[in-house]
Amino acid sequence: MGFTEILNKLEQDFEEKKKEIESSWDSKIKAEKDKIDCEIKDFIKQKCKEIEKNTEEKYYSILLEAKLAQRNAILKKKREMIEDVFEGAFSQILNMDDDKYLQSLIILISKYSESKSEKIALNETDIKKIGEKLISSLNKNGGNFSLYGQPVKVLKGAILKDEKKLVEINLSFEAIMKHKKDLLENHIGKSIHVI
Repeated sequence: MGFTEILNKLEQDFEEKKKEIESSWDSKIKAEKDKIDCEIKDFIKQKCKEIEKNTEEKYYSILLEAKLAQRNAILKKKREMIEDVFEGAFSQILNMDDDKYLQSLIILISKYSESKSEKIALNETDIKKIGEKLISSLNKNGGNFSLYGQPVKVLKGAILKDEKKLVEINLSFEAIMKHKKDLLENHIGKSIHVI
């Protein structure tokens, strides 16, 4: 083999090796590129899911906040309406004529008296205006009521005092109205906040 043939052979071997190396690197580069492309797709897919989840959570959070705000506004309006109704009713009670007021007290005390012999505590004005009439009317039906010695600080109504049992029954109209109002507000509050 001559020098030219050896050079040709070396050149041919070099070209084959070069193609082999290029082919090997091309396949490695393609594999690495495919791997990176796959990772990018997975990353994008994961980020899209996270964004979608965050968006959905934000939407539901806003929706729940809006529903809560709406319910609170309704509750506030209903409480305002209740307040107005009770203020109006209480104003009518405070301005009731003496005969109607006396009859209301007789009915109320007769209904809630346990022993029919309690002492009846009234405010100072009511003691003077209707105290004796009230006791007389209640005792006509077999009761043994008496007026309590000291006036109490109620606007209207009475407090029954059983000194033997050390029990007081608050029949003041403000206490009755407050109790009824609290019951109604509690009922409305429960019904409106059921989700």
